[in-house]
Amino acid sequence: MGKFDGYLICSDFDGTIYIDGKLSEENINAIAYFESEGGYFTFASGRNYEMFTEGAASIIKPNAPIISYNGAVIISIDGKEIFYQGLVTKEQMLKAFTAYDHCDTIKCFHVNTIGRSGVYTFDENDSPEARLEFIDSFTAPFVKMIAVMHDRDTDETYAKVKSIFGGEFNITRSWKFGIEFNDPADSKGRAARWLKEKLGCHTLICVGDYDNDIDMVESADIGYAVGNATASLKAVADRVTVHCRESAIAKIIEEISC
Repeated sequence: MGKFDGYLICSDFDGTIYIDGKLSEENINAIAYFESEGGYFTFASGRNYEMFTEGAASIIKPNAPIISYNGAVIISIDGKEIFYQGLVTKEQMLKAFTAYDHCDTIKCFHVNTIGRSGVYTFDENDSPEARLEFIDSFTAPFVKMIAVMHDRDTDETYAKVKSIFGGEFNITRSWKFGIEFNDPADSKGRAARWLKEKLGCHTLICVGDYDNDIDMVESADIGYAVGNATASLKAVADRVTVHCRESAIAKIIEEISC
């Protein structure tokens, strides 16, 4: 029996464990120890899962399926088996594009499928026909969209988009200039709870720093905000730990081992 049998840690990536292009040795070693003592660790991110199988994060080896695209995809550690894939339909995408018609502070949309990403820019060539043509150029299902804002009035635009589209999408934000659109059924929190049940864990620990982590932290048995988290995330967290630059994941693992 290991010290951490039955524990699952789902950690956000950017601003939680990764900052200034670095992963701390303290976090790397603490996660390896946590896993060696029976605990499950994985990432729950808005990013593409390939970041964690091939990119900068791959130095840390999750031993549980990876949550990507804000919960729209749950995929095996090697990236070969998809356990869950959400969907943003063509109709939803066309609806999301109308956010620009309400807020000209939006300059483009990044769209994600599992196999391909693209950018639609609202320039002089924008039209309903151009939007549809762009969407139809993709063959794989869409899983997430991001409206990227100009460097002004970002909080006001985010609030306005949530008020207009919040009933039709799961709308969150993981950085100042991006508004993320998922299907209402898809979220980090739902995905983390699914993993907890699948793995048979008794304690789900979730850690994050930004608004797209709110429902995940709320859904956890123990929800942590790192010290640099937004005020809105800290407000729902059970505990607030150190700044991510101070190896927050290592600090959490030390705390639960006591």
